[in-house]
Amino acid sequence: MATAIAMILIAEKISRKKNIRACLLYIHMDLNLKYIKMMKKIKLHLFALCATLVLVSCGGSDDDPVFNNTSAVYKVVLEASGDDYTAEAIIINPDNVSIIDETSNTDLKQSSVTEYFSGRKVYITSKEVKVISAQGIILSKSKSGAILKMTVYQDGKEVYQNTVSVPDSENNTKSIQYTNIKN
Repeated sequence: MATAIAMILIAEKISRKKNIRACLLYIHMDLNLKYIKMMKKIKLHLFALCATLVLVSCGGSDDDPVFNNTSAVYKVVLEASGDDYTAEAIIINPDNVSIIDETSNTDLKQSSVTEYFSGRKVYITSKEVKVISAQGIILSKSKSGAILKMTVYQDGKEVYQNTVSVPDSENNTKSIQYTNIKN
């Protein structure tokens, strides 16, 4: 809006001097600059789309399964510690198998969990599942910081472990993800 007003004011000053040609030239140049900027954005988006399509098409054969073909019972352990933090657990299994909150020994009677927690939380699938995804998120603006650790077990055997801490530079939020879906 401010650019349009400035353009009109400049065009008005030029036209007062009875130089309509200069006024039209200025408007034409401004429109060309906007067109060039728009075309650069379009080219960038098209390049990103083409690059994504190339990566996806070269990602393996269509015969490869996108998930681990064996079923297993999964256990996800999330441990948050520190000062003044917020931690969140997100666990999903599309096999529609109920998840148990082992910390409180409660069957959640749903195949997904999204909840805030503090301290230590342990979730386990009530039966074997083929696909599972888990994410832990931690937020802290405290100078002393906070730590989030995720450990995933498949049929009792540890298959994944990672730890993040915040704040880190300008990041007050970090997450950890695990999935048995192949990339």
